[in-house]
Amino acid sequence: DHGRVWSTVLAWSGNWRLTVQRTPDGRAGLTGGAGHDGTRVPLQPGEEYTTPVLAGLCSDGGFGATSRAWHAYVRTRVLRHANETAPVLYNSWEATGFDVTEAGQLDLAERAARLGVELYVVDDGWFGARRSDRAGLGDWTPAPDRFPAGLGPLSRAVHDLGMRFGVWVEPEMVNPDSDLYRSHPDWVLHVPGRARTEMRNQLVLN
Repeated sequence: DHGRVWSTVLAWSGNWRLTVQRTPDGRAGLTGGAGHDGTRVPLQPGEEYTTPVLAGLCSDGGFGATSRAWHAYVRTRVLRHANETAPVLYNSWEATGFDVTEAGQLDLAERAARLGVELYVVDDGWFGARRSDRAGLGDWTPAPDRFPAGLGPLSRAVHDLGMRFGVWVEPEMVNPDSDLYRSHPDWVLHVPGRARTEMRNQLVLN
């Protein structure tokens, strides 16, 4: 519709925004930027600001060509080991949910090893006061009642079974009911003077 001016926000995370707009003469524009209002970051004399990476592409080959181009970009510019064959992975979430214990994880790891798994990953529930999605996110230390000696014993056992070991983290998010948030509420992305929006009982960390 060349007779109208329109604008669409494609992505908006905290103080970062990506917008596509059409001008009255039919041209399209893409704007990406950072700032509390999406366009500016006030700096004091001598201050510096490094913007986040903004990547975009254009394709006349439709969704398929666009998807393939993004995959190629990720393989060549984002992933450190793009040519490495992905290991056969077992993730504990479907078996345990938040009910994560050292003994239970060791039992699952032994089963996974018998199946030929190459990478064993402990999912949500290994840290802090995380017993549901309402608390603990952001407190990335092993829960002492579940892992009395930390994750070391489980990690060593998994390696002894011939697998690599991993843990699930969501470093960009935090529950308001967490030690991290109670200590540093200012670390959450927000617009001063406005209410902080929660989704899934979570806020976004800066």
